[in-house]
Amino acid sequence: MSDVSADEAVLSLFDTYADRIYEFAKYSLGNAQDAEDLVQEVFMRVFRNWDRQPAENPNAWLWTIARNCIRDVYRRRSRRKEQSVSDPELWTHEARGPDTLVEVEDILEDLSPMERQVVYLRLIEDMSTEAAARALGWNSVKVRVTLHRAVRKLRGMLTAMEPIQPTRRKST
Repeated sequence: MSDVSADEAVLSLFDTYADRIYEFAKYSLGNAQDAEDLVQEVFMRVFRNWDRQPAENPNAWLWTIARNCIRDVYRRRSRRKEQSVSDPELWTHEARGPDTLVEVEDILEDLSPMERQVVYLRLIEDMSTEAAARALGWNSVKVRVTLHRAVRKLRGMLTAMEPIQPTRRKST
């Protein structure tokens, strides 16, 4: 394959997947800046390794690279003992249901990184169980169990955030 066709192929993949990988990274990492950096890293790796990509399924290959880049970020964070979200204000919720996408993202922060990845791939990206399993390097049972646990946690958190009904004062 010539360099020009590799350039064009990688640009085509970028046009098709960059936004989706950004959203996956943002949900996984909880940070927009880290997600932007990760998208750049993913496509740099895609370009550098283009000659080794599997011809039968570049989609799964791309998601595997994204997942591996996310793992690298987790490793760096654990070495530096950073928290995934540095602003403690983002971890607090008011006693009401989520009204905005930002509040939903805050709720997702309470899931483990792997639960967030499964929720993103299965529910937001609408991947099949098998496709998500390939992207994560898991078997389909692990994907289903992890999704079930994540959804159960989310339901519990959302139930706990039910709006508090104001008490009415009796007029005297």
